Amino acid sequence: MGASIKVVMTLLSRETTLLLGLSALLSRPAYFGIRAWLQKFTYHLNFHWGFYFLVLILRAASANPVESLRYE
Repeated sequence: MGASIKVVMTLLSRETTLLLGLSALLSRPAYFGIRAWLQKFTYHLNFHWGFYFLVLILRAASANPVESLRYE
């Protein structure tokens, strides 16, 4: 009620930034713990970050747009 766009965006982005920062802090020890645990296994698989992006792109390209629009 009378707030400017800047104030509204600040309020929305502050909460989102706080939640993203908190999740980054909590996930950091878990990442290193799981990484150390996985290094103990005999066989290792090395995945590159590009692999995950490729999967996301292929999945988005093969998705049926009717299924996405049905629930909009």
